[in-house]
Amino acid sequence: MLEIAALGKSLIIDPGRYTYSEHPPNLRHWFKGTAAHNTVCVDRLDQVAYRRGKPKKAVAAGAFD
Repeated sequence: MLEIAALGKSLIIDPGRYTYSEHPPNLRHWFKGTAAHNTVCVDRLDQVAYRRGKPKKAVAAGAFD
């Protein structure tokens, strides 16, 4: 977990993964999502699609133009 605060008020909170359990309710899905990490969501979509288990290859790549 990461928390940034100023003047006694939380500004940014990143809860980390919280849980690795995928049993109902699948909170891992939410905690792995974009919104849980104070990053940009477009049309309420995650930046990387949720998949169960560990990825077998890279799931995203970034580039500067």
